[in-house]
Amino acid sequence: AYASLIFLHTMHYTDEMVKGLPGQMYRQWQCGFPAGMYVVKYADGSSITVPLRIDRNIGLNDDVPNAMNPSDCRYLLKLKNINGAPFNLHQYEWVNPKPDVAITSVTMLHDNIFDFNVFLFALSGRSVNVAASSLGDH
Repeated sequence: AYASLIFLHTMHYTDEMVKGLPGQMYRQWQCGFPAGMYVVKYADGSSITVPLRIDRNIGLNDDVPNAMNPSDCRYLLKLKNINGAPFNLHQYEWVNPKPDVAITSVTMLHDNIFDFNVFLFALSGRSVNVAASSLGDH
């Protein structure tokens, strides 16, 4: 059981991958273009979908080094690829709404809306703080 999951991920697309997108598409996706999703499955058989949205909880891997971190990400790890070009990883912490139920799996899925590539580099979990949760209404 985890209080939250922490994703270290990034995404990539080329001009060819998004060729033909209508110019007004931003109005439809003002909360960020869909880039896929994580599906979190629990031991009780339930599941929750965590949508990935560009500039919200995931960003591009090759933005300029001084690029801003997506609004819901905790940290931007600025690296360089083998050719010396910028390569960014974004850390996103998702707060688990069911921290008392064990997580059995996390699956990354494409949502088939846009042709983006998502790369998950690390996934970790923050434990439930038993001492704080047992304080009650003191």
